[in-house]
This record gives sequence, C-alpha cells and structure tokens, in this order.
Amino acid sequence: MQEREELTTKVAKAIYGVQLNRVREEVRAMEIQHGKIARVLEEIQTETDRSAAILLFALMDDTLIFYLQKFLNPNIKGGLASVFEGSAMLSTAHSRITFAAMLYWISPETYSNLNLVRRIRNIFAHHTEVRDLNHSTVSGIVHSLDKFESFVLELPSVKELDVKLSIRGLFIARCALLIVRLIRDLVVLRASIANHVDPNDVVSDAWDEQPNLKQLSYLAADTITALLEKQKTELAI
Repeated sequence: MQEREELTTKVAKAIYGVQLNRVREEVRAMEIQHGKIARVLEEIQTETDRSAAILLFALMDDTLIFYLQKFLNPNIKGGLASVFEGSAMLSTAHSRITFAAMLYWISPETYSNLNLVRRIRNIFAHHTEVRDLNHSTVSGIVHSLDKFESFVLELPSVKELDVKLSIRGLFIARCALLIVRLIRDLVVLRASIANHVDPNDVVSDAWDEQPNLKQLSYLAADTITALLEKQKTELAI
C-alpha cells in the first residue's frame, strides 16, 4: 500500500512538472516590449510632472491593450475591434483594468495601484490648476500607492547614498515597479490559471531562468538608480 502511494505521488509530481515546465516555456517566450518601456522611462526623466504622469499611465494602458489583444480570441464576430473600439466593453482604461482583475490576470494590488495612477492621470488631464505632484490633490494619492520601492531603499548600497526620494521620485519609482508587476502578472498569472499550476512556482529564484522578465527588472532598476543619483546631485549643489 505504501509503495503504491509513493508511486502515485511520483506520478502526480511528474504530471505537475510537465504542466509547470509548459508554463515556464510560455512565459520565457512571451513578448515584452522592452524598447518601448525603456523609451518612456527615459523620456519622463525630463518631462514635467503632468506629462510624466500622463505618459506613465499611457504606457500601463498600452501594456494592458497589448496583452489583452494577445490573449483574447480574435475570431469573434467583428474581431477584436468589436470589444476595443467606440463604446465597446473594453474601450476605456477603467474597463480594461477591471476586466483583467475579474479574470485574475492581475493581482488585487496591481488592480488597486493601476486605478490610483489612473486617478492621478485624470486629475492632471482635466484640472489646469494642478501643475505638479506636490499639489495636495495628487500628493495624497501618490503616498497611497504601495511602497514598491521600500525593499530597494533598504539595500545597503542604496542606504550609503544617504538620499530620500522626492515625491516626484517616489511616483516615478513606484510606477516603474508597477509596470514590472503589471507585466509579470499578465504573463504569469494567466498562463498559470490556464495550466492549473501555482504562479509562485513559475518564476523561480534563479536570476537567469526568465531573461525577458530579468531585462524588465533591469529597466526599472535603471530608472530608480537614475532618480537616486539625480537626487544626490541636487543635494550636493
């Protein structure tokens, strides 16, 4: 009896391993628009707070559209245009965020933070008196964003810089890391659900296992490093 249980366990693990490897291969092969992300993250460094907020949310929304159009079946009457254009069900950023969350393709944390950035973007777009992130209308929302950057600021090499990010720096850092989280969610969660595996098993701790996600992390890290260096330079003047 015990031998049978042990054999059954081995077979079950083998079945799960096949499913897990399938998901890992799918994630490894998934396209990530590294060039576009890099361009926007570089461009916002010299933009006003208003322009930076609008660009960053546009990048997040473009990312959602990119993956939703990859994952959804285009062979429906009217094609994808029938759900993305005009006043269709996925024609707004809010509806796209909600749809992805309903399918569990993004985590509750990603869903909440995307909506906060969307609010900031809308305030800048529709209120001329709000010119920068220090304005009380948006500064509170920035501080409500999850502190994605906290683990970075706790690194000894970062602590040695002895700098504190401005509210602009916090906003950009949190958005850069939110973009990483958004893409990781969309790429990993959907594939994990479809193949009935734990998403935590998909992306292992091995740094080189997923080169496309690794490169994405580099882009966010480079953005945060640039912010810290700029902040330190400004303090030295």
